[in-house]
Amino acid sequence: PITDPARVFIYSIILRIANILFVQTYSNPDEYWQSLEIAHKIVFNYGYETWEWQEGLRGYTHPLLFAIVYKLLSIFHLDFPDVVAISPFLLQALFAAIGDFYLWKLASRLYGKKAGHWTLVCAFTSW
Repeated sequence: PITDPARVFIYSIILRIANILFVQTYSNPDEYWQSLEIAHKIVFNYGYETWEWQEGLRGYTHPLLFAIVYKLLSIFHLDFPDVVAISPFLLQALFAAIGDFYLWKLASRLYGKKAGHWTLVCAFTSW
């Protein structure tokens, strides 16, 4: 079993990025209209707002996570279309890797290192 915390985190990031690149699955367009499109409009000053945004029914907390990433890409002149398109998925892969790490840590603490290892195996193979 992997027992080094840094290795667990690095492997988790690698697997989550592989998930982004190789697993092609259904994506709900609403995810784009209610977060990514709004973040894009905040940073780049163009994009489409659905009626919920025009009426002020939505909050900006979730889109702002992606707007921060888009703004950093813009500041460093890395705002190429392909980079902008994949960056939200990379951010969410980082969030998932952090969750994986703390899941491993919790299972290891409660049930031992071997259980922590198998908990990660189950999490990573449940695609």
